[in-house]
Amino acid sequence: MDLEQSLASYQAFELLEPQVKGRIVSTVVRLGSNAQLFLLSALPSPGELRKLLIAQALESNLSLLVLDEPTNHLDLPSRLALEIELRSFAGALLLVSHDQDFLEQVCTTWWDLSYRPGSQNSELLVH
Repeated sequence: MDLEQSLASYQAFELLEPQVKGRIVSTVVRLGSNAQLFLLSALPSPGELRKLLIAQALESNLSLLVLDEPTNHLDLPSRLALEIELRSFAGALLLVSHDQDFLEQVCTTWWDLSYRPGSQNSELLVH
């Protein structure tokens, strides 16, 4: 996200009802953030903003959550906390990541989309 999108996301969060905002902040804290530092920030760092957006999604009534490289900008404790949160998510997850350890902890089904040079088509392997 660029600076303008980041600011808009954070401003939208600040306008939420106190109860909803509280639940989201609780999830952000479970993802490894300090609530005081987070709430006093004019704009969270990229990692903190990522946690905020993931927390908002986890606190929503979603059936499907699509995350592209969700562990980018996260330190190891936050990544481990994210694994726990995603394993308890009641809906379906579609994750794209190069973090093999993370995927092994969260995913139950794998789709390997591969392009093989010289092949007419891409291949889809499910395991």
